[in-house]
Amino acid sequence: MATPMAGYGARCCCGALNGAIMVIGALSGRESGNTEFSEFKACLSYSKEMHERFIKEYGAACCRVISRKQEFGSPEHMTECRRLVEKTAGMLVDLINETEALQKQG
Repeated sequence: MATPMAGYGARCCCGALNGAIMVIGALSGRESGNTEFSEFKACLSYSKEMHERFIKEYGAACCRVISRKQEFGSPEHMTECRRLVEKTAGMLVDLINETEALQKQG
């Protein structure tokens, strides 16, 4: 399901960040038929926070920008990508641990 998220072929939006935001959506997103704007707004704020933390760490959310020094798909690129995915997962865990509403859903 998440395979094409590796920059969507255009190598722009980082798949690790997208995956983290998908987890936030799974934990705090609207359920079918739920029209509560407050829940929608809260989910967006958690996603925004994750995006801001990612940008602070990597300087961009675009795979092509983050990995511009490596050839896409090269061993060096894949090694760096794995490190980024691991670190992003840790950033997500930190956000979940800091956010009571996300903990209640998980």
